Amino acid sequence: MLQFRRLRKSEVVKRLKEIASMEGIKVTDVALKKLAERSEGDLRSAINDLQAIASGRRVVDVDAVEALGERNRVREIFQALRIIFNTKSLRAARAALEGLEIDLDMVYAWLIENVPEQIPDPGELAEAYEALARADLFLAKASREQKWKLTRYAIPLMTGGVALARRTKPQGFVKFTFPSKIRLMQRSRAERELRSSIASKIAGKLHLSSSKAITHMLPYISFIMSRSDEYAKAMAEYFEFTPSEVKYLTGGGEVEVAEVAVKKRRRGRRTRRR
Repeated sequence: MLQFRRLRKSEVVKRLKEIASMEGIKVTDVALKKLAERSEGDLRSAINDLQAIASGRRVVDVDAVEALGERNRVREIFQALRIIFNTKSLRAARAALEGLEIDLDMVYAWLIENVPEQIPDPGELAEAYEALARADLFLAKASREQKWKLTRYAIPLMTGGVALARRTKPQGFVKFTFPSKIRLMQRSRAERELRSSIASKIAGKLHLSSSKAITHMLPYISFIMSRSDEYAKAMAEYFEFTPSEVKYLTGGGEVEVAEVAVKKRRRGRRTRRR
């Protein structure tokens, strides 16, 4: 059998750049490096990823590559859940998590969210919850005491325990639901990033630290913008807030204010260039 060596990251980047040039695809250098890292030296994998994210885009940036990673992880967990909820074999259920690049806490969150829909029988559902509760004890103890060997006891309960508890299938197709806990965490992270961006703009204009911009100025600016369309327009233009930032500052009711301000600012820039 022929053995193919893994390419170095620089080699993958070089080949991807050549392919992108031939295909007329604009790819940022950061995105190319990210694709190369994801491929782990597998050029075919890198090319497939590039083709997947280039479709319908004028420019492939690092955000597009990271979004691909999120989709892949969701696809992987879906495959694992299908095995767990459909197999009658303890060994097959345990094997569902092999090679899965998702931590056990996230797998647990997916299972907790989907067990009620996938196991319609109350008695069987109670068995599944009992297995998950026992698994949670081991996961918590492993995290608290940094004794990660304890996860070996959690995995059979999370996988085989749930699989063997499900003896009655739901009627019709039941889709998997994204965990509400993870969705909430993502929203919280997005909000923090938005506040950080706003604080950075305020700090730059008023010559403050970002922390002082958040604690001293952001509440007042938000209050003023939410009370007056005129001031909202003026502040959006002065601080160069994006529509999403204005929506956050005004409580969600004045997105059009930001759009007017941004358009006005752009017209001003074009005028100055002339």
